[in-house]
Amino acid sequence: MRGNRFTESLDPNEKNITFSLIAVFALWYDVFFPQVTYMGRLFQAESSPLTIDSPLYTILFGWLQSWNFALGVIALLMLIGVGGLAIRFNGNFAYIKVRTILPAVFFCVIGSILFSHTFTLGTVLMVLLMGLLYANFYLAETFNPICAFNGGMLIATMTLLSPWCVLLCIPTLIFYYSTSVLNARTFLGALFGFIVPLLYATLYFVVTNDIETLTNYFIEGFKFFVFKYDLDDIEMCYLAFLGGTTAWAIGNFLVDNTHDNIKSRKQNTHIINLFLWMLALMIIAVPDAKNLLHPLTLLWGLLLGRFFSVNSSKLSYILFFAFFGVSLLTYVLPHFL
Repeated sequence: MRGNRFTESLDPNEKNITFSLIAVFALWYDVFFPQVTYMGRLFQAESSPLTIDSPLYTILFGWLQSWNFALGVIALLMLIGVGGLAIRFNGNFAYIKVRTILPAVFFCVIGSILFSHTFTLGTVLMVLLMGLLYANFYLAETFNPICAFNGGMLIATMTLLSPWCVLLCIPTLIFYYSTSVLNARTFLGALFGFIVPLLYATLYFVVTNDIETLTNYFIEGFKFFVFKYDLDDIEMCYLAFLGGTTAWAIGNFLVDNTHDNIKSRKQNTHIINLFLWMLALMIIAVPDAKNLLHPLTLLWGLLLGRFFSVNSSKLSYILFFAFFGVSLLTYVLPHFL
């Protein structure tokens, strides 16, 4: 698809963005017509209860839980906002060598199907991960330690919302090393950034004489094979289709280096590493696996968006349109079953 009319027709122009926004609003119609409720089916609250709550999320956003309509609207606006940032992300760093809206489109379509259409902790993690990607890629370009500080602070904040996110330090440091920005200044900057949110959170719970809430959160959070998935045949088929497509996309990236320079290959390798780390946490069913779906889907969109933007084989064309057909069926069928 590189350099052909099809790719050129998917650039971030006004017509494509307007059409995409209309499609997203249509997929989230239940937010505006609650009497006809459609919620993301993968993790229904009543069938797969969350086994751990973040005290930081409760403090910051607990007051929102009584605003049912507002929760849906906020979640929709954040999905659209992150999709817009994904488009801008490629414009800033050119990790895909063509101008395209595909990463945002894949992210919004998959998210609209799998997310519960309401504001959740996972929504916040999704936004923070987008910020982490910006911080990491800016660091690789500018060598400015403040970007490492921002990255460390974002990972620590994600950890306070989802304990296993602390492991994102590993692919982040690998990216720093691969891009030759890992030195004493950037390491210390990232370390100080990581300490700041944890320090303030600890001080808050000490002052409020509620430190046990924070310690119990981490004790209960660092377990695995705890979360229970409740998937039906439709969900299994859709995830199997996405899984096969993703495996092909990653394999294609590993064996084909004709579409990338060294910089973009390192950027895409970082996105794939983050995706695989996040996917592994969901596979081992950590207590807050439900929250990790949102940031995983963001990485999913970036990964698939890049794949379909640079491949022009017949099979990739077929799979591209099959994705939208399968996604539409997955979205519509539950209404009739």
